[in-house]
Amino acid sequence: MGITIVPSAITGQTLSAADWNTQVRDNINGIWVLTTAGDMLYATGAAAATRLPLVTGGIMYGGASAPAWLVKPSVDSFLQMGSAGTPSWFDKTAITGRLHKFGYDFTDSTTQTTSLSYADTNLSFNLALTQACTIVAWATVFGRKNSGVYNGYFDITIDGTVNPSSEIVFTHTAAEQYALMYHRTGIASGTRTVKVQYKTANAGDETILTRGALFAAAFSE
Repeated sequence: MGITIVPSAITGQTLSAADWNTQVRDNINGIWVLTTAGDMLYATGAAAATRLPLVTGGIMYGGASAPAWLVKPSVDSFLQMGSAGTPSWFDKTAITGRLHKFGYDFTDSTTQTTSLSYADTNLSFNLALTQACTIVAWATVFGRKNSGVYNGYFDITIDGTVNPSSEIVFTHTAAEQYALMYHRTGIASGTRTVKVQYKTANAGDETILTRGALFAAAFSE
């Protein structure tokens, strides 16, 4: 309801029922549009007002022509200003470089393989990613080759992909310790597996893992 401008009165002037209804009753009703506890009043024009209902937990901000509410987020978030000048929530788990997930595994049980292609050791775990991440993995392995001239190989795999540049070659029959590292970017959300794998260089040989440790951390992109 619009507001009627009330004229100035002069001494002795009487107020008709029509004037009362228009200038007093209707003006009060036009201003008092509040209906519920927590309501706020704001102008929709030079001579009109309306109510803004309370939004529990919300944050009020100035819109293009009226106040507005930013609804409370469902998860822990930061307030950010969008390119259009409208505030919004930013989920804290989506902050670039934030630790998203991590996992680790350790073994002191001896395992071996005669496979010429990479096979699983008992160092393995899954990372359940809810967003795209960079995964950085580290491993320390104690291993050896079997007798003979052939070599054994160890490497880290992330989601089925072997590190193309950090393959470790075991050349001795006595156990040796080596460190491995692998990082991959742009890994999509989902269950991603991190492993230490091993293989032999030639048929008939054997590569042996005596113990090891594996750790990986996923960082938001």
